[in-house]
Amino acid sequence: MDLLELLSDIVIYGSSDLVGNKKISPKTRKRILVVFIIVSLCHIGISAFCIFWAIKDKSIILLILGILCILLFIYNAFKTIEKYKEAQQMNKEIIKDFFDNLAPRWDNEPIADKEIIDTILDNGGIKENVAVLDVACGTGVLFPYYLQRNVKDITAVDLSPEMVKIAKSKFPQADIICGDAETITFDRQFDTVMIYNAFPHFPEPEKVIENLAKAIKPNGRISIAHGMSKKDLDEIHKKSAGKVSNPLPECEELASLLSRWFNVDIMISNEKMYQVSGTKK
Repeated sequence: MDLLELLSDIVIYGSSDLVGNKKISPKTRKRILVVFIIVSLCHIGISAFCIFWAIKDKSIILLILGILCILLFIYNAFKTIEKYKEAQQMNKEIIKDFFDNLAPRWDNEPIADKEIIDTILDNGGIKENVAVLDVACGTGVLFPYYLQRNVKDITAVDLSPEMVKIAKSKFPQADIICGDAETITFDRQFDTVMIYNAFPHFPEPEKVIENLAKAIKPNGRISIAHGMSKKDLDEIHKKSAGKVSNPLPECEELASLLSRWFNVDIMISNEKMYQVSGTKK
């Protein structure tokens, strides 16, 4: 959707209806919101100019019209922002339902080979006596590897109740929480956070990273990884999970996003895997 399409759709359908449309992607929804804000500021500026001239020319009608226009734009702005927030929440509901439906057969899905997993875990600082937080853990596909490495303990979070239910039945020794990675809080900090095969499914990835940074010890590590190439992953998501996925960012883009809170020292993107990792500042 280009700029002209956004402008025409805002005029025809209204910004609040557009940003509230759960069928559009989070990225497009954000662009609509930005365009609307810019257009509204222009309208308010023009209205303010009209009010100025109305006062100068002592035109009561023009003054009333100008004030009404400003009030209308302010009302529409609040309505649009409210719809935007609701749509973001609805998007999470779609994601939750999507993975709830997949949960019963999730363990039948193939995962990366042990060599790739070992590389990801080595780079992620998964070793003996570390406290691990697995974000978007699914049914616990990485838990056996954590246990083999004798980690101190495993805490995990996932948005899908059905995924969490299965993970709890398989790994009663882990502390598994059904929750939103954007807002969840912990009463402790962890040595390492692992986000495996999940990052494209966060509607607001920057909010996730900012929130998780609070849960990591000083010099602790965050790792965002996938057991396949970016190209293959994006193609799979485009075919089967387009409504619940954003494209996986290039390593440099993700490193830039992490750099506010982390010193990124690992960037890998090849035909076998993808990983960006860094230590907390």
